[in-house]
Amino acid sequence: MKFKSYLFLPLFIFCCATSLSAATSDEAVLEQSLSQKAQQTLDRIYGERNFVVDVDVDMTTPKYEVKYTEQSKPRGVTQPKKQDEINVLPGYPVLKNLAPDSISKLPFDSITTYVRPTLLKTRVKIVVNKAFSKSQAGRAREMVVELLGLQFPRDTIEITYKTFYDADELRQVKAAKQETTTFTQRFLIPSTMVTLGLAAWFSLLFLAFMWVQSRSNAKQGRGGDAAAAPAPNVSVNPNFEMPESSGGGGGAAAVVQSDHAIKRYFDFISENNVDELLYLIRSENMSVENISIIVSFLPARLGAKVMGELDLQNQATITTNILSQRVVNRAYLDKLEGRVRDWLECLVGGKSSFVRLFTYVSGEVKKQLMGVLGQTNRDAYRMFRESVVIFDDLKFLSDDELKLVLSESNIELLSTALVSVEDSTQQKINSNLNQSAKEMIRQYLDLKGKTISKRDIEAAQDYVINIVNKLEAEGKINLRSKISV
Repeated sequence: MKFKSYLFLPLFIFCCATSLSAATSDEAVLEQSLSQKAQQTLDRIYGERNFVVDVDVDMTTPKYEVKYTEQSKPRGVTQPKKQDEINVLPGYPVLKNLAPDSISKLPFDSITTYVRPTLLKTRVKIVVNKAFSKSQAGRAREMVVELLGLQFPRDTIEITYKTFYDADELRQVKAAKQETTTFTQRFLIPSTMVTLGLAAWFSLLFLAFMWVQSRSNAKQGRGGDAAAAPAPNVSVNPNFEMPESSGGGGGAAAVVQSDHAIKRYFDFISENNVDELLYLIRSENMSVENISIIVSFLPARLGAKVMGELDLQNQATITTNILSQRVVNRAYLDKLEGRVRDWLECLVGGKSSFVRLFTYVSGEVKKQLMGVLGQTNRDAYRMFRESVVIFDDLKFLSDDELKLVLSESNIELLSTALVSVEDSTQQKINSNLNQSAKEMIRQYLDLKGKTISKRDIEAAQDYVINIVNKLEAEGKINLRSKISV
């Protein structure tokens, strides 16, 4: 019996090793397949040298299932006719409850089936180039989750940012490290360290001496005459000399206030109403001197925007006034600020108000309004069209501009936005997508195109339009001037 156990032990070890090898092979093949799938997709959409993807999976151990079918009939073996005819060796007792019937039914034919391992957990690690946009990296993460079919919390995905080097940059980094090491070896020697320590010690002594001197001077100042105390710190409001007709000018009208209580005129003008201010400047024929005063108080970006709307001669005059620092009469400043505030508070309508309002109007309603205005009031239609961007306007962009917009867009939201668009817009966008993106959009529309609500389509189109407005504000694209009116 012991001899038979020794025979089966190598066979058992062989089977375990075979199962373990099969499991390891299946895991390696699956990890390589998922890694290549995610890596190739990101490289095609966002370009190479931006991502490194590694996928690690855990799988169950493969096993074999044995199913017994029917009693076999091996050759050369005769079945006992009766259970009384069982023979045993002399000297061995026979148990009456040995169940001879079961012995007569052995052995059985069987079918052995290999059960492949199943997936337990997927861990995805993405290394992103530190120079790559973090918002784009977030979109790439969402794409990998959908592409690999990750399920949370079973699966995990981790993103880290590292600096990517090419061969030349890597050599430069190594050279810099070597130079730093050489510097350390040359200068951080014992004699140099002693010299630096002595210099630091004398610097501390000098600072301590200066501190003692300042404390001594402060005590003497408190004990002396109050009239001899230094004057408080004051700030003079930096403004300009008014025209002679305004009654301004003169040193007696200087505005002197402490730093913490200084008033900032025209602080109610902001990005939201600077267009209304420009309208007032033109409609009220405001003098260039008053415009100079207002511009000097505005934040630099708003002031530059106001100046940019004026002709070159007026800009030159304002520039001269700003260079000539003067003190302006406070009463005149209060009066001018009050007039501008009253004008803005009573002003209604305008392009800024229109843009804020129609941010919340759907693209379908905008199309309907354009149709009505185009038939009834061409002037109103022209003004309306110059201030409104709809999704179908993307067809007016150049190929390079459209590719920039598409690269900033989430692939799922872009697919949703394309559900109901004009054929010309659809063709324009498809011609600027790579094959991988086209395939992903096609699959998404085949699966969900008929179940997407009208509200979701409008929200997705507004999302893309917001990207267009952002890029246009940054000066990267130019759409409004290309829209045919």
